[in-house]
Amino acid sequence: RASDPKKMDAYGEDILDIVRQHVNEGLLPDEERTSQQQTNKQSAIPRPKPITIESLTAEQLRAAEMVLESHQSVFISGAAGTGKSHVSKYIIQTLHERQVRKCSPTAPTGVAALNV
Repeated sequence: RASDPKKMDAYGEDILDIVRQHVNEGLLPDEERTSQQQTNKQSAIPRPKPITIESLTAEQLRAAEMVLESHQSVFISGAAGTGKSHVSKYIIQTLHERQVRKCSPTAPTGVAALNV
């Protein structure tokens, strides 16, 4: 629910509907979709191709293993083009495969957020 009524008057419920659609149809595993969502697959956001473990560098693999074994919050940093989003996607994907429910990825910019 939006906290600023002026913004809601200006933008309406459209923004919230887009967010709900993205969260409910594009990110949840197929088995968690409701029957209504399953019948409306044409509007679902396609899931990205899985990241393979072979696509990670040795350093990325070490970082991913450390994160996946620690069950702690982590901060991944590095220069542009070093694969931060790639390894982050692998970690998120693996956590989803393991059915870990408490995974909340964040990013410092809109572009980075879209990448992960």
